[in-house]
Amino acid sequence: MEKDFIIIKVSWRTRRIRNYDATEENAKTLVYFKALINFLQNNELTTRVILPDNGIVTDETCIRKSDLTEFGYQLFAKKHFDKWVDAIFDRGKDPTDVKALKKALQKIVSSQ
Repeated sequence: MEKDFIIIKVSWRTRRIRNYDATEENAKTLVYFKALINFLQNNELTTRVILPDNGIVTDETCIRKSDLTEFGYQLFAKKHFDKWVDAIFDRGKDPTDVKALKKALQKIVSSQ
């Protein structure tokens, strides 16, 4: 039996030691995390409710492998999540824009 593990946790991004003020970066992290969870839940890629509709993302919010369906997990395993987050921080993409995740999901589903 495969061991469960945390794939991503908010505090891994917000509590990193930096040599600059990361207030804006941390705020973006909370926004993209909520958008990510909403995307996963709205597309039935979760096995449970990770965050209720009006829930608040905190440093303790995380996504475990057991929280995801196989297609949901593939978004992380095939690095689609990483590319999406890189676009937010490196290219200034809107952290609520999940078009890239939708496209990646379509690709994953069609390849099955």
